Amino acid sequence: GLDDNLIDSFPVFNDFSQKLKILSLRGNNIKELKLQDLNKFPELEELHLGNNKITSLQDGVFPNMKKIKILEMSNNPIESIASHAFEKLVSLKTLYLDGIDIENLPTVGLQNLITLSLDRVHKLRTIPEGLERIENVKLAKEKSFLCCKLKFDRIGPHLTGPRTKFNGTTRSMPTTPTNRATRSESATPAGFGKRKKRRSILTLSPSAAPPTGPINTVPPSRPLNCTPEPTAFQPCEDVMGADWLTAVSFIIAPFALCGNFVVLVVFLCLARNYNVSRFLVTNLALADLSMGVYLLSLVIESVITSGEYYKHVERFQFGLSCNVLGFLAMFSSELSVFSLTMITVERYLTIVYAMYPRYRLTMRTAIICMIIGWIVAITVAVLPIRGVGSYGKVAICLPFDTDNGGDLYLFFVFGLNGVGFLFVCALYAQIYRSVFRTNNSTPTRGHDSRVARRMALLVFTDFACFTPIAITGISALLGNPLIDVKQSKYLLVFFFPLNGLLNPFLYAIITKTFRRDLAALLKNCFVCGGTLTNYISNFPGSRSVQSTNDVLNPSARPSLDFNAMGGFHSLGNIRGSRENPVSASFSKSEPNLVKFNDEALNS
Repeated sequence: GLDDNLIDSFPVFNDFSQKLKILSLRGNNIKELKLQDLNKFPELEELHLGNNKITSLQDGVFPNMKKIKILEMSNNPIESIASHAFEKLVSLKTLYLDGIDIENLPTVGLQNLITLSLDRVHKLRTIPEGLERIENVKLAKEKSFLCCKLKFDRIGPHLTGPRTKFNGTTRSMPTTPTNRATRSESATPAGFGKRKKRRSILTLSPSAAPPTGPINTVPPSRPLNCTPEPTAFQPCEDVMGADWLTAVSFIIAPFALCGNFVVLVVFLCLARNYNVSRFLVTNLALADLSMGVYLLSLVIESVITSGEYYKHVERFQFGLSCNVLGFLAMFSSELSVFSLTMITVERYLTIVYAMYPRYRLTMRTAIICMIIGWIVAITVAVLPIRGVGSYGKVAICLPFDTDNGGDLYLFFVFGLNGVGFLFVCALYAQIYRSVFRTNNSTPTRGHDSRVARRMALLVFTDFACFTPIAITGISALLGNPLIDVKQSKYLLVFFFPLNGLLNPFLYAIITKTFRRDLAALLKNCFVCGGTLTNYISNFPGSRSVQSTNDVLNPSARPSLDFNAMGGFHSLGNIRGSRENPVSASFSKSEPNLVKFNDEALNS
């Protein structure tokens, strides 16, 4: 061989070129192949031109080389291959084109090819038909959809499921013994020279055809080993991978959209009642609305591409669509975490330091904090688009690419969300402790239990959404995944957007004040508002604040009525509104602790 000799043009062999069988010119500086360069090697069987500087292959560049079986041109900056470049290579069995820059591979002349290696060819968009005898294919790790295409083309476009097409219409195939699809076992190489693997090959019995009418038949095919294999995150059939997951997501998404939209409309239309708490919940609703848009778009894409997602991967997963949806998902997730943290801080200051107005969260402070939250959320969502990780790694458009700093990005996101979650838990523990210390000397166990249940519900929903994803994600990053890829996908698609559905109810809709505002808004907008007002106002759990039995006896301790919002999260504005008085009693021994009635804790 003449490897690594800094040769910059194809050498001339005058004496023994007619009998040469193997020629290796790896690691040189050859920039171009000309017709006359390879015209004198009629007996050549192997040609190795890897790691040179060849940029293109012209038509007929391999003339008079009918015996060549192995051609290696890996790691060349080849950007184009003419449609008839391989036309004369009728005996070619193995072709190595790893690390080149082509978008399309011509197949003219490759009818007898058995092994094709296109590893690290990231620009490759499609593999045309014509590789009838191909058995081993290796592609870049993100190109599993091309393996799907090859395999579906191999078994025929009409035999990809339990239904087939006759005369242009789709009919279910009878399942009689004479026309049932049969499976034959074949030993197939699992890799290039690696251990072998058993695979099932689907063939159709000749008697399966109907007695009359034309039918598209497929001859028995060769086994195909194509890597990378499709996974739950890069499926062949559809985005979700399971009908039940699509159905559940189709239920969650509209409810999340409607719930958060209603919260936004009520809060923004009734500006006279707008305060710090509503400002924070508005930001939370915007974040969760984005999550609803993400999930609904994902469901629609799954329905549209059902059964043939591999045909749409290039458009959806590696196009603008996935970047937009990924941005919405990560922006929503981070802004939601930040908003929940700020809501908890506002609740904490309102309850624990009820008698110290200087500790209130002012609107100016809340706006500054949320601006910081928006900046952080947008930055985190933009990083994968700018090359830190990627949204196109998985079909559900989440940044699970560990290359190009993606692993550090994921550790940062999980760490940031984890700190926020622990901080929220710590503040709720302090709130819980304060409420119980205040009520310790009074017989209010029923009230305390309700407070505990409501706080536990808030913490549990955050825990249920964040913890499973964080644990499985971090364990996978550390190389010890606790569950397989398919289960991870179900976990992500089901739990990841769950907060977007629950938050508008937990933080707004179930409170009496919100329902009263909603009824007032409907009354102003619609003729039927009066009926709706009565219905919503009499909704279970919306009894009058003054009717609660949980307020301390006025004769036992001095009591005070705050004109604050009725929700537990909304007590930050001490002035409040005249329509929403909240009864509160203060302990003489603990003047900074306040006893709130049932409605004040209804969140």
